[in-house]
Amino acid sequence: MESTFPGRETVDGYILPILVVPGSSREKVVGIHDGRLKLAVQAPPEKGKANKAVISFLARTLKVRKQQLNIVRGQNDRLKDILVSEAETEEIHKQLGQHLNS
Repeated sequence: MESTFPGRETVDGYILPILVVPGSSREKVVGIHDGRLKLAVQAPPEKGKANKAVISFLARTLKVRKQQLNIVRGQNDRLKDILVSEAETEEIHKQLGQHLNS
């Protein structure tokens, strides 16, 4: 089952590869696309607004603090890698699973 989830464990935490769809009508987990978690956010892709929306949405989705999430690659791109620190891989998969299956 774990192989169905994108991402990998590292020394610093869990790297979650995502594909962002900014300017959507509502925020949601769309699914998995090309090995990345596809997220729709309402914020436009300007002045970091979409990045802030992604961090806020992921914090709520994964039930972690915003401070535990850091964009480590793709700051100005739709393809991003998010580092989730201080969280168990099993818990990340559990929370993602609830949103992917709803």
